[in-house]
Amino acid sequence: MKQIAAWMILLAVLLPALALSEDGALYPIRERGLWGYMNRQGNVVIAPQWAYAGLFRDGLAVVGVDWHEGGYSEECALLRSDGTMVLTPPCMVIETRGGFRYCPWDEEQQQYGKMGFFDRESGFLLPPTYDSVWDFYGGELITVADWSEELNTHVYGFIRRDTGEVVFPLQYTCLVDGVGCSEGYVLAANEINFQDQNCWGPDYHLYTVDGEEIIFPEGVMPWSPVRNGVLILERFRTAEEEESHPSGWGQGYGLGSVDGTVIVKPEYDYIDYANEDGLYSIWLDGLCGVMDEEGNVIVPPAYDISTGGPPPVIVFNGNGFAVVDDQNTRHHILLDREGRELFSVPFGQTDEGTGEYRYFGILSPAENGCFWVYSYTVNKEERYRRENKRYTLMKVVDGRAVPVTDAVYEGVIPFIEGVEYEQLCEGFSEGLQAVQKNGAWGFIDENGAEILPFAWDAASNFYQGLALVEKDGKLCYIDRGGAVVWREE
Repeated sequence: MKQIAAWMILLAVLLPALALSEDGALYPIRERGLWGYMNRQGNVVIAPQWAYAGLFRDGLAVVGVDWHEGGYSEECALLRSDGTMVLTPPCMVIETRGGFRYCPWDEEQQQYGKMGFFDRESGFLLPPTYDSVWDFYGGELITVADWSEELNTHVYGFIRRDTGEVVFPLQYTCLVDGVGCSEGYVLAANEINFQDQNCWGPDYHLYTVDGEEIIFPEGVMPWSPVRNGVLILERFRTAEEEESHPSGWGQGYGLGSVDGTVIVKPEYDYIDYANEDGLYSIWLDGLCGVMDEEGNVIVPPAYDISTGGPPPVIVFNGNGFAVVDDQNTRHHILLDREGRELFSVPFGQTDEGTGEYRYFGILSPAENGCFWVYSYTVNKEERYRRENKRYTLMKVVDGRAVPVTDAVYEGVIPFIEGVEYEQLCEGFSEGLQAVQKNGAWGFIDENGAEILPFAWDAASNFYQGLALVEKDGKLCYIDRGGAVVWREE
């Protein structure tokens, strides 16, 4: 299969970011090796001048003046849709839930300096002030950190994203990984010089943005951001409890509400989010299941998805499906939000025709219920090189997984739901999917029908009615009828 072009990878990652109206949408274009933007009619709006150009969202896009292997660049700028710059290069720009973290280049020190923040909604630009800035959940406060010479460690605090006003001074030395402010609540540890080496981490505390602490029963502490008024709780187990839970991590986990009550007693070996909408992955005695935010078990702990690393988690995508790699049955299993097993394939098996060992996998379904089942062999000389990769289209209909067509494709371009979520890829965008057959790319619909012919060397999915394709090294935008709207000279 032809190597996916760098521009295709960039668009696959950034496709969900496009949120302008169709009339106001801007599309990246390339001329003489540089990138700019055109409008829906194919007219150049911002002249090509960048080494790469991201998609616009809410009138903002990250562009770069250089391009490193793998698409990473530190010499970035933040661009408005009128062509003016919010942040000028050289600058390292990282998009977050609600804005952009940035570090300008310090010419005197010859390194990137302090970090600032640009809030997308209010337009507030925080100058480069702190060693680090995080915008974990898009709440009204963002997390900041600076180095403390006195404590010989970083200390954390919280500031308002729209003014930079310090709400919680830089005084905390511990944060739960990936946790800051959410739904008006802040989670932090205020043990400045925590030294207890006999347990996993200090005692964490939950505060309102006004500084009021939420008190939980003795021995129980908050352990996660707040979602829908619910959060994960933790307590340290006794030595006797640990003996009866050899698969555990020294703690018991449950659920609580922001009024300080316990919804689910902290008795599971681990709990984490299964999705963004009230489902939680539970882990007990080495097996995973799922429960809702009221503690109702939807999927009893029965799946062994251990990886030898952190506690395993079942994750549902935004469309309510999860793919579970069960070590007990050695199968990839597709679950829906009600916990029903819809489809499964083995981890691998020997191909009776060729004698090769083939691996199998499932891409989690898109909103229309379509999903891809794929297989590949591994080159014995080059251990990690996947060969003969093939995709077959299926669809969830009335709670059953059925084949859409017998057609087998060489490749698909995944629609990635969001760079901030660890979610599986979905195949369709605007009802169509870019796929490869016999070395050429075309487009099919959710019934497997060929909508646009297989005539391109590379292709991205449609967004706002146009798709970026490539032929003989030249880029084109085509509409849903296949007509060329813009062509690279």
